Amino acid sequence: MTTGELERLAQGVYGLHGHEPSWERTVLAAVLAVGPEAVVSHLTAARLLGFDGFRAGFPELTVPRGRRARAPLVRVHTTLVLPSTDVVTIGRFRATAGARTIIDIATRVNERQLTAAIGSAVRDGWTSEEVLSRRIGELRGHRGVGVVRGAVAGPIGHSYLERRFLALVRDAGISTPRTQVTYRADRVIRVDAVWDREQVVVEVMGHRYHCTALDLQRDAQRRIELQELGFEVLEFTYADLTQRPAYVVSRLTRSLRRRRDAFARVASISVTSA
Repeated sequence: MTTGELERLAQGVYGLHGHEPSWERTVLAAVLAVGPEAVVSHLTAARLLGFDGFRAGFPELTVPRGRRARAPLVRVHTTLVLPSTDVVTIGRFRATAGARTIIDIATRVNERQLTAAIGSAVRDGWTSEEVLSRRIGELRGHRGVGVVRGAVAGPIGHSYLERRFLALVRDAGISTPRTQVTYRADRVIRVDAVWDREQVVVEVMGHRYHCTALDLQRDAQRRIELQELGFEVLEFTYADLTQRPAYVVSRLTRSLRRRRDAFARVASISVTSA
């Protein structure tokens, strides 16, 4: 429906006719139709925050419980609890913050999607493991809390490749590593995964971030610095993780066993000498 130069976007909301349509425009129209208390939430917030794997979809908003808000072409949720710490501003939108969005969508997505949301939210700075754990405790009555608590019980992968690697480790029955661990050598080094007892580090090498001569030089420098700290460094590429998972598991298993046996021999010699 159009009126002169105006096009009806939602109840009481009009835009310039002929303006290029977009998902963001649809969401903005939904917010304006529902009212100023509306906050972009759930799967719409996940997309707006840039969580890995979430696509543009039907707009979802949250308003305070008791606020009557109906509008076509938008799903409106209500809540009794939405403190200012659970709201962030992204451009022209107010949206639920990273931790709250993760908890809100937990019962709506599968395990793979939830771990992708958590990992990418932590990676991009929308939340942290500490903040997420605190909000889990504070929102005990929320349906998604139990699901998220289970998802953060293990290591968190910040990228698709890290999550794929951790899934291989879990499925192979290999002990769980620590992830995103920081060490200080000539500079601060953050590693993707580490087995502390065996002193084995694993780095997953996505082509996007390891493709130039400078990238390769930096990778070589960090490898040397980690080796100087006593670590064995294993590097697996996208092709390894997606096309040769058996090789990844076999290589990692051999390294962990060899290092474990070597440290056991050193300990035995030390006891005998004493």
